[in-house]
Amino acid sequence: MKRTIAILLAVLMTVTVLTVFSGCGSGQTPDTEEGTPKQRTEEITENTEIPETSEEITENTEIPETPEESTEDTKPEDKPAAASSFRACSIKTNSLGELKYWLYTPSDPTENMPLIVYLHGGSGKGDDLELITAVDGFPKYLRDCQLGDVRAYVIIPQLPSSQKGWANGAAAVYELIQVTVSKFGIDKENISLTGHSMGGTGTWNLALSYPTLFARIAPLSGSVRVQPEYIEKLKNIPVWAFVGSADTIVPPDSSMEFVAALKEAGGNAGITIFGDADHFTVPSLTYLDKDIDIISWLIDKAD
Repeated sequence: MKRTIAILLAVLMTVTVLTVFSGCGSGQTPDTEEGTPKQRTEEITENTEIPETSEEITENTEIPETPEESTEDTKPEDKPAAASSFRACSIKTNSLGELKYWLYTPSDPTENMPLIVYLHGGSGKGDDLELITAVDGFPKYLRDCQLGDVRAYVIIPQLPSSQKGWANGAAAVYELIQVTVSKFGIDKENISLTGHSMGGTGTWNLALSYPTLFARIAPLSGSVRVQPEYIEKLKNIPVWAFVGSADTIVPPDSSMEFVAALKEAGGNAGITIFGDADHFTVPSLTYLDKDIDIISWLIDKAD
């Protein structure tokens, strides 16, 4: 009997425990259990249903314009033009040893470009190239971009202080010209020569030493002797000389007489005389005057 009562009590206790932990009759447990999967379903749905994001990613990856623009930027014809430069250089010559010089390289240079050779005056002699650009004249104008975009290479050699004048440096300048022509593919038929004062005299002298080298010459405030053999050498070279009527350092008479003799011999020569201009104002009057436009004359083959 006792055993039967014990079994019945055990059964009743089991039923009670199952009823309590099954959540039946409880308002909170069913809501919690039903709400949890619903909340998880909504969260998953929100995280996976993003058609706008997928469309935007697709649009961002399909951009054919970008690679096409990059390809065009790499084409040589679309590259920015190289800027002009004005830099110090030097070479070893057989006649003078080291020869320092300024080198002007035009913007976006090509082969077969003209070459202008400039000879400085007496104050530029030495071994410091800044002496050449310190005075008012062509080198300073060129360095300071006052002459615009000069479409030619330009070399400006410096005569050592041990040399009296450009007649002593003619062979070294010739070497420099040949090196420059070879290095940059210069048009050999379009090499011009100009200079002022000692450089103006040097322009006459260098042209007399190498009469077939230069396409044209423009001596400023220089001196030259009128001799028949000189006239014969230069009568086939276009010459444009410049002098100041008030020049007391290098009187204009010799240039005026030489040009007159060249013209009489059938040469292509001319001279511009600046009234009341002294020795030191001739460079600015010549190189900066847009009406004269001497730079275009120096590089233009159609004289």
